[in-house]
Amino acid sequence: MKKLKTENANETEGCLLTIIVPSYKTAPYIDMCLPTFINNELKKKIKVLLIDDGTPDKETKEKLIFFAKTYPDFFEFIHKGNGGHGSVINLGAALSQSKYFKVIDGDDWVNTKELVNLVRFLQSCIDDIVFSDFSYIYTDHKVFVSGANDHSTNFYVGKNIDSIENFTIVFHNETIKTSLWKNNGIAVRENVFYDDQEYCLYPLEYAKTVAYCPGDVYQYRIGEEGQSVSPASRGKHFEDLVKINDDLYDLYLRNLATKPFLSKNVAKAITNNFFGFLISAMYTKGDSRMEKIKKKDEVGKWYRLIVQDPILYAELDRKRSLFKTAKALHFKHFRLMRSLFEIRQKYIEVKK
Repeated sequence: MKKLKTENANETEGCLLTIIVPSYKTAPYIDMCLPTFINNELKKKIKVLLIDDGTPDKETKEKLIFFAKTYPDFFEFIHKGNGGHGSVINLGAALSQSKYFKVIDGDDWVNTKELVNLVRFLQSCIDDIVFSDFSYIYTDHKVFVSGANDHSTNFYVGKNIDSIENFTIVFHNETIKTSLWKNNGIAVRENVFYDDQEYCLYPLEYAKTVAYCPGDVYQYRIGEEGQSVSPASRGKHFEDLVKINDDLYDLYLRNLATKPFLSKNVAKAITNNFFGFLISAMYTKGDSRMEKIKKKDEVGKWYRLIVQDPILYAELDRKRSLFKTAKALHFKHFRLMRSLFEIRQKYIEVKK
């Protein structure tokens, strides 16, 4: 992946955290998202970049401008042409003048109390990456996810990145030192879905120390139709997942011998994406014959790569029912696989 050339970070005095809010057709969620950043203690300590990624609807843009004008101490509105989620991350990171930066999607929000605690923590923190907790927000319930493998409630700082084991690394729990990103010219792939995987994994190639700040800052809305993680969306954005997994495999091979923590977490992402390929191959309705063949070939390619690599194979969740079904069907007969998958999902819903 080509790196973005930027100048060294010049931190604005007093501003500890830049929050990048990608916005594309997010009008229904703005009134829930943006007020969660407003708190007197956070004034001048955070800068929230409201980046309109060329949204076609007027309402999203108008709402973003309203918040930027009404609360200038917190928000800055930026309009750009559409380039996808990754282009917003790249632009926001380049514009960041604070000590750290973080991304909160425009249809999600933050736990204000925990955001305040994070910003207090960042005041004295000098580590490359800060991990925290987050929560999945379903339509009818909330699930707290601890970032620490031991579900610790204890803060820590200055930990060597390769001394950490089994830590949850996801888009929602990572806060990145701006100078680390800029000085190493990090950039994620643009005009694709699933770029968030590169956002949270690329910095690990350069990070030396990490910190942990307990508290579920990020509130992640999940379970709604049309999200990028839904089966239908995975089917539609299959090519994007191929590009991302190819990028991650290059990252994996480049660091396999020297960076165990990074390699393990990239291996997790690659094997999770394998299930994405399986789901995409099941949802081939409307695909041309060539598209269907390509999806099946991609499933076979990644299965062979994973089986031949001990680290990748160790990370593959072979107990997962979808894997067992796919293997029993010899990674073919995807229409039947989809029927069995949907029957199981309905059974799970009924049990709830």
